[in-house]
Amino acid sequence: MESRQQRPLLSRRHCSPVEVRLLRALRSLSWKGAWPAQAGFLLEELGVNPEHHFAFARLMKSIREFNPDFELLGPASPFVSQNERELLGALSSFSRKKIQKQGEVGPALPEAMATLFGACGMALRIGGVILKSRPVPAFTSLPGMEVTAGPLHHHPRLRPAKVVQVLEVTPRLRRIVVTGVSLFDFPEGRPGHWVKLFLDTSTDGVAVGRAYSILDWDAVSRRMTFDIALHGGGPMSQWAANARVGDRLSISGPRGGLAENNSRSWLLLAGDESALGAIQAIMAKTTAEKELYVFIEVSKESEIIEIPARPNAVIRWLLRDAENPETSSTLYETIRCSPLPNQSGAAWVAGESGVVKKIRQHLLRERGFDAEDVQAAGFWKKGKVDFKDLAVG
Repeated sequence: MESRQQRPLLSRRHCSPVEVRLLRALRSLSWKGAWPAQAGFLLEELGVNPEHHFAFARLMKSIREFNPDFELLGPASPFVSQNERELLGALSSFSRKKIQKQGEVGPALPEAMATLFGACGMALRIGGVILKSRPVPAFTSLPGMEVTAGPLHHHPRLRPAKVVQVLEVTPRLRRIVVTGVSLFDFPEGRPGHWVKLFLDTSTDGVAVGRAYSILDWDAVSRRMTFDIALHGGGPMSQWAANARVGDRLSISGPRGGLAENNSRSWLLLAGDESALGAIQAIMAKTTAEKELYVFIEVSKESEIIEIPARPNAVIRWLLRDAENPETSSTLYETIRCSPLPNQSGAAWVAGESGVVKKIRQHLLRERGFDAEDVQAAGFWKKGKVDFKDLAVG
């Protein structure tokens, strides 16, 4: 058998741009460090629905466990191994047609492995992910892999949960508490981190989901709390407005959150209603010695909520221009004109994408912030549904 060191590596030019992105996600599922946490995001960016991510994770886990010689390169490698090329060919074959018999695609695979390839191929087909048409792969690296076909439990990044409490904090803010046995190993994460909530109901096989910051996570009772701002028209907003105890949903994540630089003596926190939960979570976890300058923009005075007092914190509530809500930049203008310390500061900013971008540029260009000390992410964007900002993490 040819040794691993003798196998030639191919240029990434042998793959289409879509295949390069898919391969990066597959590699991430089997990589150490921070990469596995990015795999779900990479698959979702390709168009693969989150409820199908588990099939890819199970496939890569099976390959890794039952064929240690399978040559999987680093996520950002400019090369492609022959094993990886064969894997792409297999996924391409299974994604191009509904498999009736294994023999239609090439030499027979163990039944459980063929099932995994079929599930991944279906996910690619549903997501509209088109791979290159390749010769029928010989599966030379896969025969002999006897995979135990046990029951598929919940996706490690898609955890079932149910609502146990709903509170109306303000007319446009719902505090929703969820719990579930699937949260038994949910990581503590960074303050201000976020998850994606998916409703159990779906349309045309596509799950309805949106990203929300975690206000509080109690690992002992497995209770996760969200403050969800209500925006007219969206399916998740409509659900939150009418949420009831017993409602079922699924949770994917966590991601993002404040990567705090403890050497900075003060922290700027700024955002609108969509960032309110994250801002409260960050405030609760930040050391009392650090000075906080907090700017929160809401639509009406009735939307102002009580935040627990803490030393060294200056909190300013801002009311956006009610007559021109679509063009209002109250948050940006207030920060631009406010006195802030001149040095040793960091910033966390979230909200509408356009406003966040202006604030970030102001902090870097006019306030002299270092780029690594400014975390800025668009949680939503005017005119777009389910907006995804890569800076969110």
